[in-house]
Order: sequence, then C-alpha cells, then structure tokens
Amino acid sequence: EFLRQARPKTKAKIVILSSVALEGSPYAAKARLLGADAIITKPSGAVSLDLAAVRGAEMERTIKKILGG
Repeated sequence: EFLRQARPKTKAKIVILSSVALEGSPYAAKARLLGADAIITKPSGAVSLDLAAVRGAEMERTIKKILGG
C-alpha cells in the first residue's frame, strides 16, 4: 500500500526492507512492479535483531548502488 501511494508522489529512491518479499517471490515481484528500487530481506523474520550484523553491508551497498555512488 505504501508503494501505491508514495511512488506517484515522489522521485525518491525507495528501498523495501521485508521479511516476506524474498528474492523471486510474488511479493518481491509486486514490490518491483509498484516501483521499489531495491528489496532487502530481513534475515530472521519480522523482528530481526541481527539485521545490522547480517545485512548491514548489503544495505550499505544497495543504498550506494541506487544512489549512483
């Protein structure tokens, strides 16, 4: 729902952090279709206390990539 409302109103880059939009899943495909610039999956489900440790470097690379840096 966020993407449906936000994408038409902004040119800002949108990164989705999700426990359900796994690469290749229908959720990820829909997020891309609705305008997500990148999708990062949470490593341990909805509450990922290890997010920084497990996905921190990936998040940094993804943000740099979509910002062109």
